[in-house]
Amino acid sequence: MLLQFVLIFFFRPTLVYTPYIYLLLLFPLQNQFSRTSLLFIAFFLGFVMDCFTNSWGVHTAAMTFIAFFLPFFTGIFSSQNTDEDIKFSAATIGYFQFGIILFVLYFVYHFLITVLWNFTLQGFGYQLLKALISTAIATFLTLLIYSLFSRQTPQENG
Repeated sequence: MLLQFVLIFFFRPTLVYTPYIYLLLLFPLQNQFSRTSLLFIAFFLGFVMDCFTNSWGVHTAAMTFIAFFLPFFTGIFSSQNTDEDIKFSAATIGYFQFGIILFVLYFVYHFLITVLWNFTLQGFGYQLLKALISTAIATFLTLLIYSLFSRQTPQENG
């Protein structure tokens, strides 16, 4: 969450592209909590972001929407893993498939934020472009964070 606040002050929400990467906090919690608890956690995270960005519930609505559909998205994209106890991460499903899931979820999230923030469909192409660029930046940063901070086991030589 601290990294998200640093990104907000670096990109400034009033500028064109603002990547919101705090969505990645929901992935480790997906298998640890019930769906109802995950919705409350998402609501709280979105509310905290709304308080710091003065966005009047936009983040809360988008984050709760993503938390509601998160099991659906992960079930579609990781269909070969039918076990419920498999941890959803880049290490378990691979970076490419994890990146696709991240891109779709981040796009839905950023598109919801831009549409709810502007509350108009005028300039739809511009809103779509803004969501796509913010999504690309957020996906890249998230994959970078996962690759830097993932626990890799050292392999034996010999």
